[in-house]
Amino acid sequence: MLGILCALLLAVNARGWVVVSPTNVSKALLPTDRGANVAFLAGRYTSAACDWFASKRYKSLVIQGAGSPNTIIDCGGRQWLHATRFTTVSISGVTIVNASVALNTAVTHVILEDMACTRSGNCFAIMMAKTVSMAHVSVSHASSGPSVIQATGSITLSHATFQDVQSADGGGALKLKTGTKLVLTDVAIERARAKNGDGGAVLITDPYAAATVHMSNIRIDTSSASGQGGGVYIMGSSFQKVTVQDFWTFNTSAPAGGGALHVSTIQELHLSNAQMEMCQASEGECCYVM
Repeated sequence: MLGILCALLLAVNARGWVVVSPTNVSKALLPTDRGANVAFLAGRYTSAACDWFASKRYKSLVIQGAGSPNTIIDCGGRQWLHATRFTTVSISGVTIVNASVALNTAVTHVILEDMACTRSGNCFAIMMAKTVSMAHVSVSHASSGPSVIQATGSITLSHATFQDVQSADGGGALKLKTGTKLVLTDVAIERARAKNGDGGAVLITDPYAAATVHMSNIRIDTSSASGQGGGVYIMGSSFQKVTVQDFWTFNTSAPAGGGALHVSTIQELHLSNAQMEMCQASEGECCYVM
């Protein structure tokens, strides 16, 4: 069995991957060729696997774990990955815990799948990408900031869960800004709070250019904002079309208006199959459209 495992590791290395295990984590250095590929084997990693930063510019970074429940990286209050010198970053199959920031990146394309972040200050700080695609991601117990995602092109987020998250300003779970298209599908948020801002769970701000928003199968259970939009706040005259369907909220509040949903756009709004229960606002309304 040991011989088979060694042969497997050699084969992976031959294809240009750096293979990391909990026993050789101190050797977890990014490759120095045009593409950086890293494979984390199953196990629990210490903070030696954190504070990654590329000193050279690479074409792509691919990080592949053995599956988010099986590959856990404990950063002990440090940052996990600061990726700014890549064209594409692709991450799958890892869980990051106890990180000041799990992923801090400003690259052209970001692809995340089967990635979790828990007990961290800020989980995703994705700034000024062109496209962002996230599927099967989860965030829990993020204490110091929302997941910030900005893209000059499109943002797609599907099959995502957020639990026990809060921010100092707007967007308790998510703060989003897009360029052309924003699509949120099958997103569940429980216990989110925007301490000093709008959007108790989700804040979507004025896009970089004319853009559309499509939200479907969104469930928000218990969220609050100090301003407007206890569950979701969408603001921006540059949105051409906003579609919200299969939208359910429970126990949401915003003293300045829109106890569950606040939409401020002069363009098209399509709202269907929405159920908003136990929402509180200054005028008593669950949904406010301006």
